Amino acid sequence: MILPSTFVRISLAAILAIAAVGCRKGDKNLTPIPGGSGNFAGGGNDNPAGSMMSGDNDSLGGGNQFNNNDFQTGDDIGNGAGNLNGSGLPDNPDKFTGKTETRLESSVVYFDFDSYSVKPSELSKIVTVAERMSETDGSLMRVEGHCDERGTEEYNRALGERRALSIRDVLVQQGISPTRITTESWGEDRPATEGETESAFSENRRGEFVLLTQ
Repeated sequence: MILPSTFVRISLAAILAIAAVGCRKGDKNLTPIPGGSGNFAGGGNDNPAGSMMSGDNDSLGGGNQFNNNDFQTGDDIGNGAGNLNGSGLPDNPDKFTGKTETRLESSVVYFDFDSYSVKPSELSKIVTVAERMSETDGSLMRVEGHCDERGTEEYNRALGERRALSIRDVLVQQGISPTRITTESWGEDRPATEGETESAFSENRRGEFVLLTQ
């Protein structure tokens, strides 16, 4: 016969075990996408993206390194700067189609693992692109975000968009109107380098520029 106190202890242990399993399932850390629209991770503070790893300042959802340089985050831009709507998209996406595309291969911006913060060492590349846009009347820009293959497809799609948004923020700080910039995330779908080495991963964590002209 099981004594009442023993029964209580067994019941309590069972409840704790179930709770522990539930917590582990909830820790998958798939990036929530603000607004719940498409693959876009920027625009809106109501449901900020989380981190695939520790959630520190340099991981997705942190960005303090970026803010310490007086640049805005993708959330800030997506909440009303220029003519952007809540999803982080330009006011008229159609104007970015049917243009002559020039890929700026010398200006690829590289990111740390699980981070969308623009590193100080990469800022000069974005400044150079902003200068080129200032000198090219009527030009538009598509910023593409990419990731290495680690993490889920959904997570990498969201992280790629965050990276593109962070680059766009720097362009805006350099005086480029946000209505001239669109962002696109390819997640892990278009690796620059094949392979599962750290060297390949580092080359795939990137943002690319595509200049759009008439």
